[in-house]
Amino acid sequence: MSPATVSRVMNGQTTVDPVLAERVRRVASELAYHPSSAARSLSLGRTQAIAVLVPELGNPMFQRIVEGIMESASAAGYRVLVTETGPDPDLELQMARDARARCDAVLWVSPRATDEALVPTLAEIQPALVVGRPAGSAVCPPGLTIDYRAGIHIAVDHLIGLGHQDIVYLGGPAESSGDRARRDAWEEVQADHPYLRVVSLRAGYQMQDGFEAAPRVLDTGASAVVAFNDLVAFGLLSHFGQVGVSVPRDVSVVGFDDIDLAGFALPALTTLGVGHRALGDLAWQQLAGLLTGSEQPAGAPFAPRLVARNSTGAAPAAKSRAAHQRQRGRAAIPPQWRTTAGREALLAGDLELAAYHDGSGMPTVHARRPYLHPLRTLGGRVVTAAHPENHRHQYGLSLAPPEVNGTSFWGGRTYVPGSGATLLPNHGQQIVQDHRVVEGDEAALEERLAWLTQTGEVLLEEQRKLSASLLPDGGGWALTWRSVLTASSGDLTFSSPGVRGRPGAGYAGLFWRFAEGRVERLIAPDGEGEPAINGRVVPWVAGVNAQDPLTVVFTQLPGEERPWFGRTSDYTGLGPSLAWDRPLTLPAGESLTLGLRVLLLDALLDRDEIDELTRAT
Repeated sequence: MSPATVSRVMNGQTTVDPVLAERVRRVASELAYHPSSAARSLSLGRTQAIAVLVPELGNPMFQRIVEGIMESASAAGYRVLVTETGPDPDLELQMARDARARCDAVLWVSPRATDEALVPTLAEIQPALVVGRPAGSAVCPPGLTIDYRAGIHIAVDHLIGLGHQDIVYLGGPAESSGDRARRDAWEEVQADHPYLRVVSLRAGYQMQDGFEAAPRVLDTGASAVVAFNDLVAFGLLSHFGQVGVSVPRDVSVVGFDDIDLAGFALPALTTLGVGHRALGDLAWQQLAGLLTGSEQPAGAPFAPRLVARNSTGAAPAAKSRAAHQRQRGRAAIPPQWRTTAGREALLAGDLELAAYHDGSGMPTVHARRPYLHPLRTLGGRVVTAAHPENHRHQYGLSLAPPEVNGTSFWGGRTYVPGSGATLLPNHGQQIVQDHRVVEGDEAALEERLAWLTQTGEVLLEEQRKLSASLLPDGGGWALTWRSVLTASSGDLTFSSPGVRGRPGAGYAGLFWRFAEGRVERLIAPDGEGEPAINGRVVPWVAGVNAQDPLTVVFTQLPGEERPWFGRTSDYTGLGPSLAWDRPLTLPAGESLTLGLRVLLLDALLDRDEIDELTRAT
């Protein structure tokens, strides 16, 4: 048998007679023969190895990227040689050249060198790819970049929703491209939310850096800190624990990366996950395309996702009050709507009272619909919750009847008699068709919407108006939501779980989800809690807090009063119901009006004061 025949068999070629090939493999097994990778490399002119350069092997984030690369490359028959480049950018460039001389290609993870320095080196060592650069990098394929700026906006939205207005960014090394991208995002945050106080401090990328920076963070008096990465956040947690600072009661902490240890920190770290192992796998796929000459799709930047754990919580009351006092003097001018960051913001001076979203970012299963969140008092306290853990489909203030001709605009599960809450493919959506801001004595936003069934058919049409004004004494502000629903495509029937037999669950209309712990009780003119509210037509309902003085008063539009639905057991929420205990039918071509007027005050009012206020406004 010729050496060429044996070679073809051992290389997996199928041109050899099967009987002969089996004989070759049997003899090779008996002799414990293994092909020489060195000889094969010489024959093919390839090493079947790639180099992976990382700045720091001890960082778990880089370890996860390398794991993703190694798993995918190994499955393709490639060995992976990993090199730590260290902190010197010039030495890093030379190490890349050395690595390419010994391997078929290079994957260069988060290089410290500038884009300008990388361009000529990358041209010299092709095939090579950069991995983990910020989105928009000139030297990194879009699909291998990370959208750090989006991550910062996600973290800030999370903290704002918890009532934080004093935030520290504890940044990384000055030469880090990822840190520069984050700082650009903080400038955007400050422009979008001028009422925030953002303090930027420099640290590094290791635990020791966070530990040493902790006293400077505490000196700012901020109620929350966003760290450059999880390791820096771990350093903060360690120092805070040693000096008796409670997280999140005293200070909330957010990391970045979601390394494996983040979930085991004390407390478990809220962070922004990127999916680094998946990034490593995609990096290999892109490099394999270069090696084989097959074109790979450019892809989109990796978008961080919020991983909310126990290191973030509501802003401490004392720090909130200090922030509130700073806002009072600036919130004495009439509110106005302004488009910012892809949403409509209701501003009073530089204080954002409310943000109105079109709902396009909602999952289908949540019944996509526009909503208001966060809503704030003039003192800056956030009073709504969106996408909370116990009911992900609840979003601030929205119009969310659970059943209109069988279509759910509430989101989540549908109550089915005999089966209970059941996830059905029945989620509709509310699509904004026309949108305009109206100038006048009050800030007004008008919209025309189409309500679609789960199959995309128009079910009804809506004219919506959101208006806002300051209360006469300047102690609060008023929000009015007015909707006119028209049965444009046939008869409509509005229903609810209460109609279908679920006790105390007659929600069917506008719904306000309170922020956790923001109000202590729901009160009505003659009682408090669910018994005084549910199924009753009363002039007003109010959420109150005596410990951190606050009153939020709800009334309905004159002539359109309906039974109230309130929940105080597992969460706090409120709204008027179109179908408390019986369905409501709207004949084809006819319209109905529903609405809500909400008064938000940084003070505790008693029932007599609420009565007087509602009559006066």
